Amino acid sequence: MSCTGQYDFCVVAGDNLDFKVRYKSGDEYVNISDYTARMQLRKRLTDENPAATATCVVTDALKGEITCSLTKDETTALVTLPSSKARYFYDVEYISPTDNKLTIISGSIDVHIGVTR
Repeated sequence: MSCTGQYDFCVVAGDNLDFKVRYKSGDEYVNISDYTARMQLRKRLTDENPAATATCVVTDALKGEITCSLTKDETTALVTLPSSKARYFYDVEYISPTDNKLTIISGSIDVHIGVTR
């Protein structure tokens, strides 16, 4: 059994988010040719539907690297006024060509309203 890596971070609502992840086994990168990946955000871990689903693409298969992205419109939608911030939980899942799923990293994302408009 393995546990996922943990990474918490923040983003300003209205900013684009590009989040890179690399898959390693021990000291070696895992070749993820023909893999897919996905990242979802949920307000509560038990929520049935995700608040957002990032677009994830393989950016360097030999180094196990993907980039997951949310657009500025998607990050804007994560904070509802009158609140000035919101916290979401996320994880990133790699899916092998044989449909084996492995959650690589998880954590929380704090989304704050920016000052500059």
